[in-house]
Amino acid sequence: MNMGGLLAGLTFGRVHRHLHQYTLTLGYAGAALVVVLLLTTVNTLVAVGSAVFFNFIYSYTGPYLVYRSQLDLPPAQIDAMSSWLTIATVISAFFAPPVWNFLGALGPGTVTTNVLLWAAGLLGLIAVAVTAFFRHQPQPILERGNSHDH
Repeated sequence: MNMGGLLAGLTFGRVHRHLHQYTLTLGYAGAALVVVLLLTTVNTLVAVGSAVFFNFIYSYTGPYLVYRSQLDLPPAQIDAMSSWLTIATVISAFFAPPVWNFLGALGPGTVTTNVLLWAAGLLGLIAVAVTAFFRHQPQPILERGNSHDH
């Protein structure tokens, strides 16, 4: 799975140059579709490949969020924002297991099946929400300057 994340990191700049703010939609929508595949497959090889691809496609979300959160900040505030993002990541990693275990108890199937259903649904909902949000926002100045790069 780490190889998938590495490949996403190596290709993020090129993907972002073409998709701009929709890089975030790609990450969330792609992850939602891969979770649906994980949920429905009975083939071990497909499941392992899906897990690697999940880490690849979902890894476009983190760099985009970091990039976007620091886009218009003065240089003196970039370190503070980086610190806040690190704190948020650590806190979310701490709370993720109990939250997913709770959600896994809510649903028609086993804990694993329910968690995959919740994950696919939430990722899909986030993909729709960020797409709708970006359609009503102007492109950031730095992203507008790159729109001719193909």
